[in-house]
Amino acid sequence: MILSCLKLCASYGTKQVLKNASLEVKPGDFICVCGANGSGKSTFLKLLSGLERGKSKKSPSFLQIDSAEKMPSLTEDDGSRTVFLQDLPRREIARRIAFLPQSEFPAWDTTVFDMILTGRFAPSGTSYTAEDYSRVKEAARFLEITPLLERSVFTLSGGEFQKCRIA
Repeated sequence: MILSCLKLCASYGTKQVLKNASLEVKPGDFICVCGANGSGKSTFLKLLSGLERGKSKKSPSFLQIDSAEKMPSLTEDDGSRTVFLQDLPRREIARRIAFLPQSEFPAWDTTVFDMILTGRFAPSGTSYTAEDYSRVKEAARFLEITPLLERSVFTLSGGEFQKCRIA
């Protein structure tokens, strides 16, 4: 299992948007979260990614990871380890989970290359390596946006910007 949550709940004020939501994602799974506007889909994804906390600490979202990793965890009977998102530093969460909100606008003018490079901050830290630069170029090739790398993010179409965000 890669990601799992059990009976996750969330509210905004008095409006409960999630009640007892559960999910288990295994390697190779492709998941689609569907529902009406305002039904809690985005909130559910934010909770799973650790960006928001659920209503109850008794039913947290959690990651189950390889037992060789040295992180705060509970050891299961089968030797695997369960790591609770709320117990991890933000940087550790970012190394394991990527979250792309529905809409976003560039906060400052930068090149597409530099925007994509910022996605390498969690794994690399304060200085980027040759591998980071290589990964940016690899992602751009994969998404067919290599010609955009030197352009300002302010000059992109909506679709081009979305591809850059994914990269």
